[in-house]
Amino acid sequence: YVAEIVSVYKIKATDFIVKNTFTENEFLNYVDEIKAKSVYDFDVQVLGNDKLVTLYTCDDNNVNRIIVQAKLVEV
Repeated sequence: YVAEIVSVYKIKATDFIVKNTFTENEFLNYVDEIKAKSVYDFDVQVLGNDKLVTLYTCDDNNVNRIIVQAKLVEV
């Protein structure tokens, strides 16, 4: 697989919630939400059956999180 970055954004550490079960419509709404938060428009199309990977790390002395989310593409 390769990972095509979809979104990069910062949130408060207390706001980070992991959700990994979606209907197709919920998933597409979620993708719209994370794209809207992104500091850059990566122009990556995500479909309802795509898989995302989420990476996150601490920032600002553990007050915030940097979130990187990418679509997995089979090669």
